[in-house]
Amino acid sequence: MAKIIKAQDLREMSTEKLAAHIAGLEKDLLSAKKALADGSLPNPRVISKARKDLARAKTILNEKAREAKQKEGEK
Repeated sequence: MAKIIKAQDLREMSTEKLAAHIAGLEKDLLSAKKALADGSLPNPRVISKARKDLARAKTILNEKAREAKQKEGEK
């Protein structure tokens, strides 16, 4: 499972690094769901934490895309 990263740290990441982090979070979520189905997941709370982390990272990526689009429109 990936380490939880604060929103401020996510905002400081580059877009490419953030996209790679999101891919890792999606992979972690999928493996946690598989472990839950197998019955080998000791703490099911891991899934909700992973979903929240993924949503947080995707939100910040969308914020960055929106800011870039606004800057592009201003030029």
